Amino acid sequence: MHQVNEYFGLIWDEADDLSRLARLSNPRVTVNTAGLTPEQTALANRLAQTIHRLPPETIATLHAVLDTTASQPKPRLRRLAASRAGGREA
Repeated sequence: MHQVNEYFGLIWDEADDLSRLARLSNPRVTVNTAGLTPEQTALANRLAQTIHRLPPETIATLHAVLDTTASQPKPRLRRLAASRAGGREA
């Protein structure tokens, strides 16, 4: 990547962005929907079929939605048996 950046004369910010994109890039993404809901599977299939037609504004909106969802912590669940046996979490 450094040689590519030098060849094209990219500034550091551009080079960092390009390097980050290269690390994230996987041109043949697969999504394992085993164990997910039918709605989640349908969404994955629909996205795979239509992503090439989505305008940049829609892509940016989807990124924003995923960014806000990803930052929410997962709730911790307590096992019922553990809470009955002295309030310990499992």
